Amino acid sequence: MRRLCTASIALLFSAGVASTAPFEEVTVGVPVASITDAEEWYLALFGAEVEVLRPVPGVVEFKVTPETWYQIFETDDPQPSGAVVRFFGGRYGRVSGQMG
Repeated sequence: MRRLCTASIALLFSAGVASTAPFEEVTVGVPVASITDAEEWYLALFGAEVEVLRPVPGVVEFKVTPETWYQIFETDDPQPSGAVVRFFGGRYGRVSGQMG
């Protein structure tokens, strides 16, 4: 999990440094083997004050900046190449893509 977390955290911080323009929000999605363990780990990393959403079972989202959501989703095969990046709003509407 550490390798996946390191790669996804690097992606998260690069998303935070770059402007989200022309989009209003960015979501970075990362597959995890255990949603319960991963949620606990990311809450410790981001802090108790982070906004948390649980839109459906097996998915947890953390609002880590005003324009950036970090999403974890449970899967049986959490490959490092399974990260998802999604952009919302702005002139392009919604754009999604899977990395890897």
